Amino acid sequence: MLKGIDVSRHQAVIDWSRVRSGGIDVAIIRTSYGMKQTDDKAIYNIEEALKNGIEIGVYHFVYADSKEEVEKNAEKFYSVCKPYLDKIKFGCWCDWEYDTDKRNGNKFNKEQRTELVKVFCEKCKALGMPNVGVYANPDYLLTKFGNLTEYPLWIAKYGKKPSTTQWKYIVWQYSSKGNVSGIKGNVDLDEVYTAEDEKTDAPTYIQNRRVLKFTTPMMQGSDVIICQKILQKLGYNLGSSGVDGKYGKRTEEAV
Repeated sequence: MLKGIDVSRHQAVIDWSRVRSGGIDVAIIRTSYGMKQTDDKAIYNIEEALKNGIEIGVYHFVYADSKEEVEKNAEKFYSVCKPYLDKIKFGCWCDWEYDTDKRNGNKFNKEQRTELVKVFCEKCKALGMPNVGVYANPDYLLTKFGNLTEYPLWIAKYGKKPSTTQWKYIVWQYSSKGNVSGIKGNVDLDEVYTAEDEKTDAPTYIQNRRVLKFTTPMMQGSDVIICQKILQKLGYNLGSSGVDGKYGKRTEEAV
């Protein structure tokens, strides 16, 4: 599990070196909202987070009342993120919330709202954005959205950890009142799960188009773990080390 935060212009100017020294591994950064607006701290946050060794995800707050406007939201999201697509390892997230529905006059029913979220996600995918997913709280998941399980889930639920059998989530936003070195005031806190975590039925993060091969020093990481788990399910013997995230000789032979 990685320690994460999510931020926007509301956190003002962040001292990212202090954030990293405070133990934060991942930052999910708001890049944009609506059809035309860029978060005025987006580029600073992306570049400073990366410069200080913090992996990133990105999110867009949707304001739209038609399919056409949803697609324009997606295009705006892409336009801000385009220079960083190969560096976004922890999701490109669709954020549709109460304020979205308030702005459009609560005009959509559950089925219509779900379809528009899918339009946004599919447009982002068509544009080449990696790991496109949905941010939602239990109220939206249970009453306002239909089936969106084809997309990774970033769940917002404060207090008790959400059920992993009810929801297959990759990121859990567990507080809006975090205190992190380098950030003035409160910040949202997240747990970010990777293949090393025992959430075997959940989607997992992999690096886009990464080629695994036997090298010196040997390759290691989440991608290797995913590969090893697949090999084990297919009946290949990986030796005493098993699923260890290291692309060694036994894994190479099994492949």
